[in-house]
Amino acid sequence: GDDNLIPPIYPWTTSSELALFQALIMHKPAGINKHFSMALVTEKLATQLGKDITSEAIWAKLRTMFDLAAVDDREEVIPFPLEEKEFCFPRRDYASLVADKQKDILRDRALGKTTKGGVSRVSADMG
Repeated sequence: GDDNLIPPIYPWTTSSELALFQALIMHKPAGINKHFSMALVTEKLATQLGKDITSEAIWAKLRTMFDLAAVDDREEVIPFPLEEKEFCFPRRDYASLVADKQKDILRDRALGKTTKGGVSRVSADMG
């Protein structure tokens, strides 16, 4: 039934909360690596407590104690852009290689060869 969709509430005790805080000292689940850190916290808690605990149970506990969005905001700014950009080789360094590849593609098409797993299109505009 639908009862399986609701995650079980973990029975937190003083000792399990203490173990959680000790794990958080070493692995802060915030910022760009928060999910990796949470995996380490989950593993450490399961080992210390001697029973399995899910990361969702830990996130639920942390949400009752902290403003997790504010914790994330305090972390470092991501050192690289997240938007995707079209990649092209610098014309001055790679023009002859790209031209050669374009000729190969056109020759293969003329011969009826397909380019499975290879480059199927090389932009004429290399920026």
